[in-house]
Amino acid sequence: PFDITDVNGTFNIASTTVTGPLLLVGGTDKSTGQAFTGSLKAPAGSTVVTPLTSAVQSLVESGKSAADAEKNVKAAMGLTGSNDVNLTSFDPYAEIDGANAKKAQAVLARQTQLQVLVHSATVTIAGADANTDVNSTMSSVFDAIAENFNGADGNVTLDASTITAATKKAADKVFANNQAARVAAKAVAQTAAESSVRAADDAQTAISTGTPAEATNNLDKAIALVNTTAETTLRAASVNAFKKAADVNATELDA
Repeated sequence: PFDITDVNGTFNIASTTVTGPLLLVGGTDKSTGQAFTGSLKAPAGSTVVTPLTSAVQSLVESGKSAADAEKNVKAAMGLTGSNDVNLTSFDPYAEIDGANAKKAQAVLARQTQLQVLVHSATVTIAGADANTDVNSTMSSVFDAIAENFNGADGNVTLDASTITAATKKAADKVFANNQAARVAAKAVAQTAAESSVRAADDAQTAISTGTPAEATNNLDKAIALVNTTAETTLRAASVNAFKKAADVNATELDA
């Protein structure tokens, strides 16, 4: 079964017809007005599909139960205690103006932080080869980052070192048979991670420390930045790295 979301991203798939995970692709990003590139996923039975549910589904695909996967992701992202919600059903956009505004604000802050990191790593990798499938690449990036959440019982720091390693791991998978592209993506992984972590941390801080009413506006600004200016810069760096890799012995650089 499938559905096409409305302008607010709302979808309606009868739970009785869903036997597998949900996958979100295509459409238009409201923050930028541009086409949404990449994909998000969520465990079967979810009523929302977000970067956080994507991390949950990545852990499910690695063998964890949906309940344990969600517990790990919430612990890793600091969504426990007063900010504890059901990640597969809680809609922060619907709750941001109500009694659960603070929880919604915390969820929006963390899912934006994660999306900035994932999108940046995805375009860094995809930029190394124009024929790269962005949907599967983003899924591989979610998988690589979510590995850091496996078994987590407390906050996991998504710093430049962690994101660099995840980007390289995803690049190894995406470009298993394309050495030059693999070398190029890995060559710029650290620089890309450093800039994306700064942007992600800034977005998380702005969304979590502002008022609930300001949260969605700050989210839109962060996503617009990573989907436009930042994406152009990251892709260009990968393209240039690919040209260099093609001119040298790529085997010597493949580490």
